[in-house]
Amino acid sequence: MGAYIARRLAHAIFVLIGVSIVVFIVLRVIPGDPISLMFPEGLSPERLRQARAELGLDAPLYKQYAIFLAHAVRGNLGNSFRYQRPALDLVLERLPVTGQLAVAALVITMAVGIPLGVLAAARRGGLLDVLTMFMASVGQSMPTFWLGIMLIVIFAVALRWFPTSGRESPVHLVLPAVTLSGFSIALTSRLTRAAIREVLAEDYVRTARAKGVHERAVLVRHVLRNGIIPVVTVLGLQVGALLGGAVITETVFAWPGMGLLAIQAIYTRDYNIVQAVVLLSAFVFLVVNLCVDLFYLVLDPRIRLE
Repeated sequence: MGAYIARRLAHAIFVLIGVSIVVFIVLRVIPGDPISLMFPEGLSPERLRQARAELGLDAPLYKQYAIFLAHAVRGNLGNSFRYQRPALDLVLERLPVTGQLAVAALVITMAVGIPLGVLAAARRGGLLDVLTMFMASVGQSMPTFWLGIMLIVIFAVALRWFPTSGRESPVHLVLPAVTLSGFSIALTSRLTRAAIREVLAEDYVRTARAKGVHERAVLVRHVLRNGIIPVVTVLGLQVGALLGGAVITETVFAWPGMGLLAIQAIYTRDYNIVQAVVLLSAFVFLVVNLCVDLFYLVLDPRIRLE
């Protein structure tokens, strides 16, 4: 297992380097100049050139990346152009806020998506199965921002059950978490249904039923444990999707997390903050996927990590 973890960590390093190269280049080829946004209009060209040189933005792109990478390996992702503070510190301050939203969405996904998938598979062809698959198709095709706006219109504006935005109390978390979990619930329920249906056709399930084991016990003890493995894989991948989807959700609900910070940084061409958000999200995604791989051993001891 130690060799496996070492290989995964080595792969993670190469992934992070690749992510850093892509985001570094993309941010600098899109239109816009951070210097012109930092200073008032009418500043002399000489002062603009001086400011660009002070920030290292006048160097060739490969030199800028080499400097960035040399600092990044020491944990320094540069200072924010706008806030004049270390970008990583600003992102880490927002990480718990985004983490709270992502964890709440993941809990909702597991609490709703997995039971729906199991019940739909157990009642194949029934009304619940049809409704579950219909709602899953709708959920996977529905834009996140549209779902968030509709929830605000219905539950915040019309019914006044929840606030429209902000993060002042636990109630403020409900609508953003439901919005963020919409796509994941649809995906999880469909995958759970397919996995459970496959396991239900196995010989050991028929044997358990022939012995007179109660149907609920068959589903919980035999079917769910073996059918949940591919679902766990997707849930691990959904962590990255939830972090990415948080950008849209946090913008719609003014949730003060990493996503909202990244959007504001993109508008102001604050390169270092965007790079810090992307790299930290990629790091969290890689760590979670490593934990999911190790969790396989708990779910199914027959699996051996190679």
